[in-house]
Amino acid sequence: MVLAANPQNSPSNGEKRIQDGFFTVDSFQGNQAEVIAISLVRNNQKQPSDGLGFLSHPQRMNVLISRAERLLILVGSWDFFRAQVAHVSRNPDRFSGLLHLAVMTRPLGELVRRG
Repeated sequence: MVLAANPQNSPSNGEKRIQDGFFTVDSFQGNQAEVIAISLVRNNQKQPSDGLGFLSHPQRMNVLISRAERLLILVGSWDFFRAQVAHVSRNPDRFSGLLHLAVMTRPLGELVRRG
């Protein structure tokens, strides 16, 4: 789920911005917003390739993390993502389709630890 907020809803550069609201990742593709909050809430016991849903698709992850102009807020279970990435590191051939998550989660993990 994507929550998009544009404080002024009328960009000065003439670009079209999406109206405030809630969106799916697919319906938000091609749009931008000043502030985006993304719900990545997942906390299941499925195997890495089964438990991540749309997050296992690099193109959809790109839509998620590249559309905020000023602020991107990610909400989810950090322990869950860390556990999923651990599987990727231990068996990169089997989970090569999830490598994009491993690349993204490592630097975010440093930020989480530092606060």
